[in-house]
Amino acid sequence: MFADYHVHTEFSDDSTYPIEQVVKDAIAMQINEICFTDHVDYPNYYSKIRQLQSQYNMQISIKLGMEFGIQTHTIPQYEILFQKYPFDFILLSIHQVEDKEFWTQDFQNGKSQKEYNEQYYKEMLNIVKIIVYLLIWILLQDMIEMASTHLKK
Repeated sequence: MFADYHVHTEFSDDSTYPIEQVVKDAIAMQINEICFTDHVDYPNYYSKIRQLQSQYNMQISIKLGMEFGIQTHTIPQYEILFQKYPFDFILLSIHQVEDKEFWTQDFQNGKSQKEYNEQYYKEMLNIVKIIVYLLIWILLQDMIEMASTHLKK
């Protein structure tokens, strides 16, 4: 299978690629499956992907995704977004620490390479710890629900 699961379109602030043109180009390149992973939450994004899935379903598999540019303090807002839509795929990225962008050098300014690398990896570790905790919590809730259902029988 030929697939691309990191696709940005006009719905992201880092792309101007029209979403339907992405689909047409993917079909022309004989890609079997694509997953749009734009950075932002637009209600129109979800409905447009659903429309494209219906329109092109015989030619290509189109998945609904989102790229969460995550920081430890933004996890709650992404949890809300995650509950709002039936995502097929979530891509986590770290493009900021302390709300300072990497690509503009705002985060790196005034720090040595060692300092900003250590701070970046510390942020990444903290995010992983929180996500692992959340996954364990979800698994425990599922286990409790299954046990409760089993005991009722």
